[in-house]
Amino acid sequence: MKKLFVLLIAPLAIFSALQAQTTQQQADAIALEHMDAETRPYSLYAKEGLQPAGTTIETSNGEVIELDYESWIYYVLYTDNPQERYLIVKEDNGNLLEVNVKDDEAPDGLEEWRCLISYPIEIPFEEYSLAGTFCQWKLRPNSHDFCDKLTIINNIVEFNNNITCTQGSYPPDIDYSEKTLLLANGYSQGYPVGITKIAFLKNSANNYTLNITVWSGILGTVLEWHSPILIPKISNESTVTLEVQHIR
Repeated sequence: MKKLFVLLIAPLAIFSALQAQTTQQQADAIALEHMDAETRPYSLYAKEGLQPAGTTIETSNGEVIELDYESWIYYVLYTDNPQERYLIVKEDNGNLLEVNVKDDEAPDGLEEWRCLISYPIEIPFEEYSLAGTFCQWKLRPNSHDFCDKLTIINNIVEFNNNITCTQGSYPPDIDYSEKTLLLANGYSQGYPVGITKIAFLKNSANNYTLNITVWSGILGTVLEWHSPILIPKISNESTVTLEVQHIR
């Protein structure tokens, strides 16, 4: 049986100094923070209880990870990738070790581990409308650009850049300290055009997907569609991928 020692196969990542004896709550926070940069959907599991020195982890490939210190152990299961990993937080100082395992199977009894988070998560939203106002969404300057487009709007200046209004009733105010407006638009060949389904998914800490299904009629007219929604506040650094399905 091949034996691997954690300190030899994984780099040591030192987080901000913690008091001696890291609690499970602190270890959870360390593991979640470490995964913040991940963009692929995953689930993060925590093995219940502090694991004593001498604990071993055996992978499905017959490799053995041997720990010579008390630790909190986590397992990362990716939704779309066979590469899993273990995160090991040392109890005495909060340092984190990452162990990547290729083509591994989930550890036995994973259903008994505590699930800290599981992506993707469907995020609730509100549809936003300019109906009843003297405003409309701006048409694209390039009429030959038929690609679907997504705009993240986080302030009133960005909002005003995407609408045109005549004198009269204006759109309702948006609290940008709490909300972000996502404006998706594109073209569809067929009349009439309607949005039949919208789903907003969080894939990881700062990575999202907006799924939209557009229904088109049978006439050959090319029409522009808009789908604005209000979501909980996200930063401009967040990545939102637009996926549009056209059906007839």
